[in-house]
Amino acid sequence: MQTIVDFLEDRISAQAFFERLIGDKALQELLGAENSLPPYTNTGSLLVYLLEGRAEDLRFLINARDALRQFLVRAGVAFAHSTKLNELYEAILDAQPKWIEFSTAYMQSLASVLDIERESKAVIKAKLKAAFAADFRCLGPKPRWLQSPSWPTENGKPLVFVGDLDTSAIAHHKARVYVFCDPETRVYRFVEQAA
Repeated sequence: MQTIVDFLEDRISAQAFFERLIGDKALQELLGAENSLPPYTNTGSLLVYLLEGRAEDLRFLINARDALRQFLVRAGVAFAHSTKLNELYEAILDAQPKWIEFSTAYMQSLASVLDIERESKAVIKAKLKAAFAADFRCLGPKPRWLQSPSWPTENGKPLVFVGDLDTSAIAHHKARVYVFCDPETRVYRFVEQAA
């Protein structure tokens, strides 16, 4: 139980928690027997849910911490749950422009450069907005997505948006093609959306 408490109180990292989970048979048995799970888990036990997730996935980490928090509450274990990760996630979503949707890997890279403990929300938001402006570059106007944003990346970095074309006349329905370029390789990628 102490490993779970240490993780939820931010005394050990997510990586350290998962390493301990893999090596600790008693912890595995404890979590393997737990089947009172939140609906978002969709697995047979808390252990299976945790082992199937990816520690580098910020969204998964938030849900895993919540499931573990609920587990400790049901077990009557006292602990001081840290909300730093949730605050970071909310700050990222608050600063994110509506025309961008990014991967968990990109979100994690943002998390690594922010100091949620020492920086004010205004400073964090300003840093995030600067990162979005630097990373999601457009040669002209921003994309006018017909569906959810679908900005491609290469090696974890967003490609440069070149422009979009209305292809409705040849698609026989409302459609757009979005053109992106990898500035390092000069390879172009296309995303097509229809409404």
